[in-house]
Amino acid sequence: MINDLGFDVLQYHGDFEPSGEVMDLVHDLGIKLAPVLTYMGDNSIINKAAKLALINYVEYVLIDAPKTNFIRYEHGLKLPLDVIREVSAIPKVGVAGGINPDNVSLVMSYRPFLIDVSSGGVEKSPGIKDEALVRKVAEVVRGGVR
Repeated sequence: MINDLGFDVLQYHGDFEPSGEVMDLVHDLGIKLAPVLTYMGDNSIINKAAKLALINYVEYVLIDAPKTNFIRYEHGLKLPLDVIREVSAIPKVGVAGGINPDNVSLVMSYRPFLIDVSSGGVEKSPGIKDEALVRKVAEVVRGGVR
């Protein structure tokens, strides 16, 4: 079904443990997975992300903040800067959580594999993107690290 839709990568939210079944399924479908790990204040998630990123059918790993009851860290981010710094040293691991036009340049300065800005940082209300905020993030990203 996913191939019928034209997708090559499936982003997967939830507990993810690689298994023979999963490997067989993604091989049969010809897709790659992008597991999303939720940061709950435990830096052991960094090691888990690094291990997942080594799996050949994993396109990338994203470390995100919980959707509710999250903590705000430096610069309004939902991940601490030390986590972003450590994750940025790992190939194929990206970050999300509270990234917006005001802090995206800071996050980019750590050079993570990718950043995800799909929620609060570019929304005018829950689930509704603010075109101006999306454009501001895009302008900063296009301009490179400042």
